[in-house]
Amino acid sequence: MYNYQNLLRDTEKGMKAVLGTVGSIISSPLTLPGIRPLTKTVIKGGLFLSDNVQSYYKEIGNEWNRLINEAQTEMQENGGTAQGPSPSEEHYESWHMNDLYARARELDIKGRSKMSKEELIEEIRTTARSA
Repeated sequence: MYNYQNLLRDTEKGMKAVLGTVGSIISSPLTLPGIRPLTKTVIKGGLFLSDNVQSYYKEIGNEWNRLINEAQTEMQENGGTAQGPSPSEEHYESWHMNDLYARARELDIKGRSKMSKEELIEEIRTTARSA
């Protein structure tokens, strides 16, 4: 199975290959004055990029692991099914207003633009239950 660790490993290999190629091209004329600082600058840039790419993919992997753990926990709580919480149990309080408006739009709730967050949540729960 191809996962984020494989992606990270492959990205790191690719970055090393790029750095090696760039290093080879730049290091060949090291005998010319002034080329050494330029070469070091290019290598430092490549190392900086490599570190950032690596940390980015690690963070993505960590987020995927958190999502997988949450999904597994929810499945265990639901008796091994993939069914999520019922609309009345949904944790709308943690949603942003834009997300609540989008959900209200999906449910065709009238007057949603004038509602407070609490009113939207109540209307969404009521409408979702009856849908």
